[in-house]
Amino acid sequence: MWAKHNTLERKLADAMQYEYCELYDTARSALRALGFARGSIPSNVCGELYRVLPHARIWPVSAETGLAPGVNVHLYGYQSDRYSNYLSIDPLMTGYLRPTGAHHTIISFGHKKMLDAGGGGALLCNYRSNRKSNFSEQLRGEIEYGLRRLLSDIRLRRGKIGQWDCWLGDSCVRIPREQIMPWRVMRRIPEKRDMVVKAIRDAGYPVGTNYPPLPGVTDPGAIQWGREVINFFPDSDAKAISEIVKRTLDA
Repeated sequence: MWAKHNTLERKLADAMQYEYCELYDTARSALRALGFARGSIPSNVCGELYRVLPHARIWPVSAETGLAPGVNVHLYGYQSDRYSNYLSIDPLMTGYLRPTGAHHTIISFGHKKMLDAGGGGALLCNYRSNRKSNFSEQLRGEIEYGLRRLLSDIRLRRGKIGQWDCWLGDSCVRIPREQIMPWRVMRRIPEKRDMVVKAIRDAGYPVGTNYPPLPGVTDPGAIQWGREVINFFPDSDAKAISEIVKRTLDA
């Protein structure tokens, strides 16, 4: 259903600065409905996206940011450097805070996304279409609830990430760009990353390493990023985990 007055679709369209919104069971379904089959994707993107876009050109990424310059796929809460083109793949909704200007945007409400409703996705654009949507109405309430509290969640996460910054200090390499959406505490560990991850998990805390390079990718930036990147969950115990990080790196 396209955005109408005071519906969830209308609220999402307004929040992302578009005229229309259509809801789908997943972001991948929204992408399929758009019929976009080519273009470019980063070499370290989610394998599910690659399966939806098997003819897309695989673009090298920066080992320092994990992003592909000039490709409108926004990852880890950061935005790529180019905004005005046909499609912006923006699962974490960075366009909520900094609009990309793309003709179409895909966002996600799946598990571990910024607006986590446990499932669902949306296609946003500035024209009305006759595309058919497959959307579970059971998700509507969860998405609406998440959208209502999104701004307060952003503020809360920013505060928590600030605490992480204090505890971690310069023990890990900082990502050299502004994180638009405060999704995770993103860092790089050039050496001992896997040892740090194991030590944190052995202590019972969660920690992430993000996507490895796509199968068959030889892009050195993607390989280095996949080997070094680490992300901490803002709600975790920043002090205790930071101490584990420093102790492991000093060993």
